[in-house]
Amino acid sequence: IFVQQLLSENKLHFIKDDNILESALLNARISKNDFGIKVVKDTYSNKIDNLVSVLIGAYESRYALVDYTTENSDDPFAGKSQSEINEIFENYTF
Repeated sequence: IFVQQLLSENKLHFIKDDNILESALLNARISKNDFGIKVVKDTYSNKIDNLVSVLIGAYESRYALVDYTTENSDDPFAGKSQSEINEIFENYTF
């Protein structure tokens, strides 16, 4: 969904004279499913690996654009130091 948002908001740009990526874009077919978008080859001989790599990189970049924090995490040890976590396990009883 993150990549779809980038594409729809025109925030994902490619170099104008990148012939390899242009060829991959022409060879690829994009379909939408319940999980987002699916990129497939038009024929078996077409190459789309670099396009798939760009899309995976754009998807993974969302982690680089946010501050890593544990304040709103479901992790029960979020915000605790290692010594506090060790103390919890040392004093834990069944």
